[in-house]
Amino acid sequence: MTKIIGVLFILFITELRAESVVVGFQSDLERLSLKQLLVEREVVSQFKGCPAESLIKRTSPWSCDKFVEKVTCKVMLSCSDPNQFLTADKYQSDLTSKIDTLVANEKIFDIKFTATLLAGEKFQSFDILLNHTPGKKDQLTSKNMNEEEMDVFLETDKEYFEQLKKQKEAQTTLDEKVVEVKKVIETKKKMANWNEWSFSLINAYDSTDRSVRSIDAAWTPFWRPTEKWELGFNLGGHFLKTSRDIATATETFVALEYFPYLARIFGKTYVAVGYGKQQWFSNETESFNLMALTIGYEIDSFLKRIFLQYNTIDSESDVKQIKVGTTFSF
Repeated sequence: MTKIIGVLFILFITELRAESVVVGFQSDLERLSLKQLLVEREVVSQFKGCPAESLIKRTSPWSCDKFVEKVTCKVMLSCSDPNQFLTADKYQSDLTSKIDTLVANEKIFDIKFTATLLAGEKFQSFDILLNHTPGKKDQLTSKNMNEEEMDVFLETDKEYFEQLKKQKEAQTTLDEKVVEVKKVIETKKKMANWNEWSFSLINAYDSTDRSVRSIDAAWTPFWRPTEKWELGFNLGGHFLKTSRDIATATETFVALEYFPYLARIFGKTYVAVGYGKQQWFSNETESFNLMALTIGYEIDSFLKRIFLQYNTIDSESDVKQIKVGTTFSF
């Protein structure tokens, strides 16, 4: 079991207050994973800047850049609420177990390197020294640098951490702009969409109680001049089956319908009224007036809307249609 002895760097780090901190170090490539775990555990065990009952834990993978024979590594840790699966003690214990596993089969070695913690506008640098001898308890010392050492160290390292902070701020700004652009695109799609299509099931019946079921596909572009009103167009078709009288054979033909509509928007619900034509491509091509009443609900997914539509066709047999369907865009 790894035991910490020596002067811990409590003097300064416990005074820092921040929701997130960045810690980094520069060293050679030897035992890099062990050094990362040592630094992480020191911060987890000593940082007291989180709100009461919170724990600080790593929220991103370690990021390392190699410079000749040296490597610079950094990581972010943030305050988080504990739960039944992860508490501060358990998190620290897990880190200790990982350290013990890494050094279990190692021979005698010493590690000495310096790490720097950035919390808000404040910096804190500290040395980590580890003396490992098989069969004996590891001696790990972590201490603050004195004022003179700190000045020398920060002259070379502060610039790196300030650059790191600027990169983080730039990334945050970029992320915010990406989100903003996505919102604008989504808003534009909601205000106008020329690539919207509908698919619906139809039940058509006439005044003699004859009925037929069919499937309708349509192009349904729309434009919203305001958030409350929508102008759109429906161009679609389906198959119908009918007969003129008892002596006439049953005939199946394509029915094409086209009509503009006006819709009133109520949040995600809308009500629309349309008026146009339905054309029957039977033995005798005929065209009839069509009136459509639609009520629908918008969904934010590949399927854009679900709707229920009632149509009246001004034909000789006074055809009525009920459609249940959905719209989508590619």
